[in-house]
Amino acid sequence: MMKWLTLFESYITFPIKVGENLFFFLIESTDLLGHASSLSLSLRPPLRFAPLRKRKMVFKNRYMVMEVFMNPNRDQAAGDSIIITQFNVSNAIKDSILVNFGECGLAASLGSFQVKYVNPITNMCIIRASREDYEKVWASITMLRSIGHYPVVFNLLDLSGNLQATKTAALKCEKAKFEQYKLMVGDRLSADDTHRMNNYLAKIEVLEH
Repeated sequence: MMKWLTLFESYITFPIKVGENLFFFLIESTDLLGHASSLSLSLRPPLRFAPLRKRKMVFKNRYMVMEVFMNPNRDQAAGDSIIITQFNVSNAIKDSILVNFGECGLAASLGSFQVKYVNPITNMCIIRASREDYEKVWASITMLRSIGHYPVVFNLLDLSGNLQATKTAALKCEKAKFEQYKLMVGDRLSADDTHRMNNYLAKIEVLEH
């Protein structure tokens, strides 16, 4: 044992677990040449380890509140106006991503991309994209010039990584846009229009990730 002690110079530590506590027994040798003249046994304070916590996978997203200007160049428009929906807005953005960033760019964006909300009364929409790809989606929307064959231009009103902040900004913008809409239609505003608008506002409040 003396010869074995010299391999560890003057100290040897033995960890021993008792229940939830971990104790360390320290053996000290006062003779470094291997002829231990004295051995002492000491008990070090127990170490406590916090229990491991399971990590929850969190996906970071960006939310864009956008308004759609319908028929920005009236002299170039042909035919009647178009009603925007989640379906045709989503397809138009995907086509723009494909044209500008190719199939790999589109495939990378599709994991989180979603048109969460569209209001055809005020032409407002909320678009979700991943934190890694939102700039690509944003650029594609900026370069988007038509939905179907109808000319449009998108304008970013708010960008946030927090859905609650996005909903607050969207509600504020929607109410302001509806006030403009009421001034534009004047006496033609019906109770059905107001009811539809309230339904769209309710949809924003219940949006989830």
